[in-house]
Amino acid sequence: MEPWAGGPQAPSKPDGSMRVMPFGERGLVTYLVLEPQREVYIVRVQWI
Repeated sequence: MEPWAGGPQAPSKPDGSMRVMPFGERGLVTYLVLEPQREVYIVRVQWI
């Protein structure tokens, strides 16, 4: 999976580094992409 495949966390910043990705039927992961360092940090995992 590509880090930029998730949608923006803030719709007002479509190119922002904070991204969200749904998973399963009721899950959501919020993560930060640091492109220059080639790193991705998971900020929050939610099950609803």
